[in-house]
Amino acid sequence: MELPNVGQHCNLSHCNSLDFLPIVCPLCKHVFCEKHRLPLNHDCSQWNLVDKQLIQCHKCLNLINPPSLPKLSPEQTLKEHLESDCKTYLYQESNSKVEFDRKCTVQGCYNIDPRIGPVRCDGCRQDFCLRHRNPSAHSCESLLADEKRKAERKLAAQEKVAKTFKVTNKIEKVQTIKPVPVKSKNGSMVELMKMKSQAKGDLSVPVASRLYIYVQCPKESFADSLSVFFDKVTKRCNDIT
Repeated sequence: MELPNVGQHCNLSHCNSLDFLPIVCPLCKHVFCEKHRLPLNHDCSQWNLVDKQLIQCHKCLNLINPPSLPKLSPEQTLKEHLESDCKTYLYQESNSKVEFDRKCTVQGCYNIDPRIGPVRCDGCRQDFCLRHRNPSAHSCESLLADEKRKAERKLAAQEKVAKTFKVTNKIEKVQTIKPVPVKSKNGSMVELMKMKSQAKGDLSVPVASRLYIYVQCPKESFADSLSVFFDKVTKRCNDIT
């Protein structure tokens, strides 16, 4: 827990609640919570020794001290107190709060917030303000110890790996794969146009009805291979010489 020392417990045994803004009774000097802060609420042992003129406001629950000049009755004092929004005739020590030492462990720092109190570092067990509460903000000794432990664990792990595994350098032969040539689309179109320009057939057949084929002649004929076309509607081809 980052704020273990903030607040105090109510002095009443049947309450003992933790209050982060505890209040000291101005009469018995004991610490109480907000609910039991007034003498009448915690049966203050010193209540009988004070002036019986003290009044407790039912609205703000503060103690009211009637003025000596002009002398007012308790009823008039309470009335004027309520008309001033509970600001007049307050008993001067009725809201005394517990004071904290504002000095931070960091040299030259006095910024501990009295409303929160000091923050104790879990590493070095020293008290700091909110600004210097983190270990890195006050160069905590625990950081150096952590770095040392990390370095020792890293060295031990490296030694264990070196003993367990033997590192060998093996060069694996990589089989090279020759790329297969791929005919481009433009090359196929050129071959088709060349075949059509050299094809033989009946010139009376309309161009739209021509079906072009490539004829591979047998070796014993000693004839060259050639391209021809015929009518794909009638499926008729004239003799080619």
